[in-house]
Amino acid sequence: MTRHSLLMMAALVMLLLQACEPNTDDYSSTREIAVEELTPIRRWPNGACWATISATDVTTFTVTGKGKYANTTTLDFVTINGLPDQTDEGITPWTTPIQPAFTPIQRGSWGEVEYLTTRPPYTMQFRVAPNLGSEARIIRFGFGYTPDNASVILYQPALEVDDTTETASNNSNLRI
Repeated sequence: MTRHSLLMMAALVMLLLQACEPNTDDYSSTREIAVEELTPIRRWPNGACWATISATDVTTFTVTGKGKYANTTTLDFVTINGLPDQTDEGITPWTTPIQPAFTPIQRGSWGEVEYLTTRPPYTMQFRVAPNLGSEARIIRFGFGYTPDNASVILYQPALEVDDTTETASNNSNLRI
């Protein structure tokens, strides 16, 4: 091999190795959030959490975007027992503060969220309504559409009614 061929091969190998380096600006990186006023059962390093809440009381907590993607952290989806949140009008169309049709309070069958800030990083206050249904609910609030989005996942037991006294109790058995 000639010296010119060796240099070309070395340059090609260097280009291939550079192509294998991870992209530090990849937008699928884990989104970070701060969750306040909620006692988590389990918290992930990015601030996302699992928690159990009361079946009979309104649960209030706030979420604020943090880290590299704080300025774009908004509520992007809500699922209840693995299905998209649905109301009588159909699937709730989530709008973000960036969109022209934005309203600061958005409601779903689970309760409502209010954006407390109009500029990023956004702080959102959630008010989860009592569970009046006969089934427990797992409510997932998703922040970011990336595969590594941040989530707040709530287990809300069903309201149990004692047939003999017709009183309600809160069954809070959570299995993760």
